[in-house]
Amino acid sequence: MKVYREWQISGDDDWLRRMMPLARRSLEFCQKTWDPGKRGALFESHHNTYDIEFFGPDGMCTSIYIGAMRAYAEMAEYLGEAAEAKTWRDLAKRGQAFADRELFNGEYYYQKIIARGLNKDFDKLDSYAGYMPEARALARQEGPKYQYGTGCLADGVIGQWFAEAYGSPDALDRGKTRASLASIFRYNFRPSLREHANPQRATYALNDEPGVLICTWPKGKKLSLPFIYSDEVWTGIEYQVASHCIYEGLVDEGLTIVKAARDRYEGFKRNPWNEYECGSYYARAMSSYAVLTALTGFRYSAVAKEAVFDPRLDANPLTSFFSTASGWGRFSIKRSKSGVLEIAFELEEGALELRSIRVPAPATGNAFRSAKCAARGIVARLETIGGTARAILERAAIAKPGERLAIAFR
Repeated sequence: MKVYREWQISGDDDWLRRMMPLARRSLEFCQKTWDPGKRGALFESHHNTYDIEFFGPDGMCTSIYIGAMRAYAEMAEYLGEAAEAKTWRDLAKRGQAFADRELFNGEYYYQKIIARGLNKDFDKLDSYAGYMPEARALARQEGPKYQYGTGCLADGVIGQWFAEAYGSPDALDRGKTRASLASIFRYNFRPSLREHANPQRATYALNDEPGVLICTWPKGKKLSLPFIYSDEVWTGIEYQVASHCIYEGLVDEGLTIVKAARDRYEGFKRNPWNEYECGSYYARAMSSYAVLTALTGFRYSAVAKEAVFDPRLDANPLTSFFSTASGWGRFSIKRSKSGVLEIAFELEEGALELRSIRVPAPATGNAFRSAKCAARGIVARLETIGGTARAILERAAIAKPGERLAIAFR
């Protein structure tokens, strides 16, 4: 998925061609090692960001796997490898069907713990040999330690978050994703942590402070030894959940989470510039940038030379910073009383090449009828497909510092 992201950011097809054999090797390793039955989910024990192995398929890692397969298929098709694309799309389709059928409980995606019947059964591993008798008895009853099972995991649909942010094909069902995010906010967000017991690194969030717990067990059945970070609060995960909520229309919930994180790092108890985790200035907190792109709905493809806008804020006008590989500046979105939607770019440095702009189409009865580019001599035509309106320029328009490039939908 990150190869897809870098390709879209750079627009470099030669780089993509060089990377595709490596991306294929990565996917093939993933499938052979963790999905040997080609079911589209990660069944064999797989390492993850919580510094342990999950046994059996889970929403977090399986959603990344599905998203990676679909992103790869999209790139393969672009390069003319139709058969290769179909192979991975078919496997991803099976994976999503499995996740919807076996890993979704009506509220959120969870983990199906599987310790036996694998290529590497848990009780055959060297780590099991070191278990004390009490730990072995617990493992026979609950499965390997450090799992999450029926818990509601804040990272439970993260593969779909990547897809949303990158503009790659969906990893999971959008309706089920939204339900999962609503459940994460309902069950994992705590306005106060005073009644919460955290045996790990409590200084991230404690006492009357608010925060999003990494995992909760609203259905009961909390494991005796869940993964060790489950009771903690990480800002990097909070921003991921917040921005994903905003992408899915849960704006109030998303902004509530952002405010909780920033209130903890207000400058008195903690450094507002250092949202630490396992060390200072921890990189995971950079997921906060996704809050900006989610609120503005801005994304730029250097491959298609297309800017996409789908803002979640009702501000009129809406003005925001933006950054691409070729230039940065600000854009504004303004709707007149007569229904004209104008999008304008003003660059501070670099340049921005545009061949099209895509926005949500208005409701029936207020449909756009034309598009116009303010750049001299460039004609724009309007294309409306489903819920999307696109202004397509007959030739590229290039925004530069000191100039204002505007496109209007009428």
